[in-house]
Amino acid sequence: MKKKLFFISMICFFISIGDVYPTDSYSADHDSEIAAKKRRKSKRKSKKRGADDTKGFVALSGGISMPMGDFADASLTFSVPTGKTKGELTAPCKAEMGFMYNATFGYRFTDYIGAMGMVQGQSYSATPESNPMVAGKGALADLKMKVQLQEDSWGMWLFMAGPNFHMPLGKKSPFSFEAKVLLGMARVTSPSFNIETYYEGTNWYDKFGTNGVLPMQMKTSSYTTSSFAYLIGIGARYDIGSMFCLLLNFDYLGTTPTFSIQNNDREQSIGTFNINAGFGIRF
Repeated sequence: MKKKLFFISMICFFISIGDVYPTDSYSADHDSEIAAKKRRKSKRKSKKRGADDTKGFVALSGGISMPMGDFADASLTFSVPTGKTKGELTAPCKAEMGFMYNATFGYRFTDYIGAMGMVQGQSYSATPESNPMVAGKGALADLKMKVQLQEDSWGMWLFMAGPNFHMPLGKKSPFSFEAKVLLGMARVTSPSFNIETYYEGTNWYDKFGTNGVLPMQMKTSSYTTSSFAYLIGIGARYDIGSMFCLLLNFDYLGTTPTFSIQNNDREQSIGTFNINAGFGIRF
């Protein structure tokens, strides 16, 4: 009888120890439940933040650039370097539709307002008149010329910065509206020319005597200058997941460079309308 009571008491003792110190299986199940709770909590926080909790971005874009206004009818004026008669030659170099490419980067300080920087290149073919033209001033009114382009393009590099604005179309929508106003510097390069002048059907000596302007050939260099530039743009962004995005932009660029040609300052107003698309990384 005493032995039976002893064995029963020992069994109760070991059962009580098992209640105080859980088995390894119980501990593993408990840890797994804690991990699951943490994952559910993390998902709830992610949903609460919304579709776009990123602040920074970098992007590359490219597209077409359409000259507008005076730039679409551009010309450069040169002084006549020979003869005693003073005069000027105006060589047309109309900018045709070109292309542009840029790299942009920025950071949003609030949900809607941020700042961005941009480095952009633009290039345009320049087209001279195909027919001989009247040069046009004073004693040179009957002087005609032919123009050939050596380097047949206008080129620009832009370095700009300014505020940008971000407006999501909904809390969970991947689409957002974008706007920007950028200021900075433009480096503009003009085309270079071969110019040939002549008097059509008239001997220059019979017409002008010793004061006449000789028919001539002249080569000009391309000219590069810096000027203030501004850009105003709107666009759309489509977010892909939490890291990438697609961009579509419509921008107007304006600048008025002054070229120093033969010690004379010549202004050229430049305006372009750019349509471009690109790919970005958000962080």
